[in-house]
Amino acid sequence: MDFVRLYMEKKVSLSALRRKEEYDIPLPAIREGILNAICHRDYSIGGSDNKLDIFLDRIEITSPGTLPIGITIRDLGEGISEVRNRLIVTILREAGYIEQLGTGIMRIKEACKKMALPEPKFEETSNFFKATIFRTQFTLFFPPLFAPHAL
Repeated sequence: MDFVRLYMEKKVSLSALRRKEEYDIPLPAIREGILNAICHRDYSIGGSDNKLDIFLDRIEITSPGTLPIGITIRDLGEGISEVRNRLIVTILREAGYIEQLGTGIMRIKEACKKMALPEPKFEETSNFFKATIFRTQFTLFFPPLFAPHAL
C-alpha cells in the first residue's frame, strides 16, 4: 500500500482552514484487490507473480490462476467464495487483514460507487485473473510546442 500511495494521484481541496486530500481511486478498493490476489492466486503456477500495474486511467491487479471451479465472473460480488489457499487465508485473518470471506469484491464495487467511479472490471484472461479499477475521468493537457501565428 505504501507503493500505491507513492504513485497514486491525489485531489486536494480546501475547506475553511483544512486541507483535504483524496486519492482518485479509493485505497480500500485497492487494498481488497491486493488481498484477493494474494489469497486466491494459484500458487502451483510457477514463474508467475501477482502484478499491480498503475496506468493513467486505471489500476490492474493480476494474479496467476483462474477462478476456482464452480465460481463464475457473475458470482463475484454476490458473497460467494471458495478458499483456494486455506493457510494463507487463516494467517491473514488472524493478522487482521481479512474481515469476512466473500466480501472483497463487494467492498471494491461499493468503494468505487461511493466515489462515482466506473464499475470495476473482473476478467479471466488465459491463465490469469485480473481486476481493473478505473480512475475518474480526466483530460490530459499538452501545451503547444509553438505559439500559433497570426494570419
